[in-house]
Amino acid sequence: MKINVTRRDLFRVAAGAAAGAMLTPAPWKMIDDLAIWTQNWKWIPRPPEGPLSAKKTRCTLCPAGCALEAKMIGASVVAMRSASCSLGLTAHHLPYHPARTKPAPLGKVTSEIADARRRGPAAVLDMRPGRSVSHAWRHWLGTGGTYIPSPAREGISMAALGAALDVESASTIVSFGAPVADGWGSGSAFRRLLNEEVHFIHVEPVHSRTSQLADHWLPAKPGTEADLALALGELVKGGQVNLTAVERTTGVRAHDIRTAAREMVEHGPTVVIAGEDPAGGRLGPRAEAAIMNLNILLGGASLAARKELPAPFASDALAPVSEIEQVADGTLALLIIDASDGVDTFPWSIVQRKLAKDALVVALSPFNAGVVRHAKYVVPTAPFLESPHELPPSFDTKKATLVVSAPVMKPREGDIDPATFIGAGTTEELIKARIAAIHASGEGAVDGKPVKEFSSPDEVWTALIEGGRWETDLQPLKAELIAVPTDNQQPTTDNLILLPRASRDVTASAAVSPVITKLYQESALRHSAGTAVVNPRTAQKLGVRAGSMAKLETRAGRATVKIATSAGVMPGVVELNVGPDATALGQGDGGPLMIDICPAGADGVWHSAAARLVEA
Repeated sequence: MKINVTRRDLFRVAAGAAAGAMLTPAPWKMIDDLAIWTQNWKWIPRPPEGPLSAKKTRCTLCPAGCALEAKMIGASVVAMRSASCSLGLTAHHLPYHPARTKPAPLGKVTSEIADARRRGPAAVLDMRPGRSVSHAWRHWLGTGGTYIPSPAREGISMAALGAALDVESASTIVSFGAPVADGWGSGSAFRRLLNEEVHFIHVEPVHSRTSQLADHWLPAKPGTEADLALALGELVKGGQVNLTAVERTTGVRAHDIRTAAREMVEHGPTVVIAGEDPAGGRLGPRAEAAIMNLNILLGGASLAARKELPAPFASDALAPVSEIEQVADGTLALLIIDASDGVDTFPWSIVQRKLAKDALVVALSPFNAGVVRHAKYVVPTAPFLESPHELPPSFDTKKATLVVSAPVMKPREGDIDPATFIGAGTTEELIKARIAAIHASGEGAVDGKPVKEFSSPDEVWTALIEGGRWETDLQPLKAELIAVPTDNQQPTTDNLILLPRASRDVTASAAVSPVITKLYQESALRHSAGTAVVNPRTAQKLGVRAGSMAKLETRAGRATVKIATSAGVMPGVVELNVGPDATALGQGDGGPLMIDICPAGADGVWHSAAARLVEA
């Protein structure tokens, strides 16, 4: 029997099947079963069960040393509570970062270190000077080695004076490029700005988050900060200044300069801070001297005598402390980079020129990212939250402080304690030795309780690892005016002046939490590494467009960058974002570091440089 199937029959069957599927529970049951199954298959990670608890500690990712509370399920940290910033809230993500350092061949590393020490001079580059471990490194080097503090550390201009800045007592803050809104220093300046407790004058060639908070923004051309500071100093003294010439040099209107000088005097006490940006570098010796002289001319009320905390090995012969520009070029046979407590951002050329031809570079770091990628070997160390870490005094507080970050997570097998690596015991033992010396002195208090009331150093240690803060007042400093160098190294170019930039959330640690990476990737709320921001007029003059690719050239090298435009950048200036790179974002090898195309002078300064920008 022949059956004729027409298109109408097919449509009827399809319609009936659709209606039946809607009425029968079978497909809905299948979807429900599939949803349950995909949420319970065997390879889904299952958090361990256990009691709920909380542990207190301190954040050591920046000088603020804020209190943290770790929410625990059993031995696992599931959340962090911080009242300050996203760094603390996401700190428990960092131990799982893809850039976590892999185990190193320790036997081979120690053997090559011994050989290198026999070949020539050795040095240690300490990213976080002032710790107990820092003194252990100086003891290990002995009088024949050189101890080098980080060239990108904040407060470097105060070190020559032996001074700290009393930001907390100031009525007016004058900032020369310091990224106050990006976590600069201990954060006290930013908190006071938000609470409208101070008058704020900011000098910077770009309209940044910090300049948006300023009562007066002075957009000085890069490299002219010294000229502006010297002019302000003369006005503060009551002298005569050719403000027309200063305006022509700096780009800041004469009226604004005169107004700033008057407010510095009338709204005192005033503190003047130098723009030591972890990525942008120092302003240079001439500008720093002029800025420090401003503090002295204003009465010096903002200056306090820096206090060195008791340290282990104080009675032994220790390696001298030298800034990296003081080390002779081509001399170091061995360089060890201690980045176990964090890594700063600076051009590698600063270090490279100090190394001998066959020099050995070894780094100690929890993450194989940033500057440590230039090392031949990277020895894995435990990150903050997995081992005791120590935060020495900040340079911008009227108190000498000490906080200790207690471990709240189980350390990874194979990580090396920096103190143990050089045979100086453990980091915990060194910190306890410092605390014992503080207890013996009876100086200061822990969260308001005088040290003299603690019966033993162990009680002080317990108070600190439970989130306490030891502090003691600093003494006022009477400083004399500093001689201002006459040489003025300004970039001269018919094209552009390059300014490196990176936010604190990517310079405080070489690795970035996946939550913070969303600011640079999915949301694009911030520019990622390799983005060059120019004024729209500059882009039009150079013939480049926003979103296009271009070549950025300096005397240190060349890099391919993505163009972005902003009216907040001065014409003739290119703001280069140098972080986070792909390694920090957890995307594998990030390739060349953008900071390395920023040329550094013989004085170790890379704040601004001549550059060319051409379409790729």
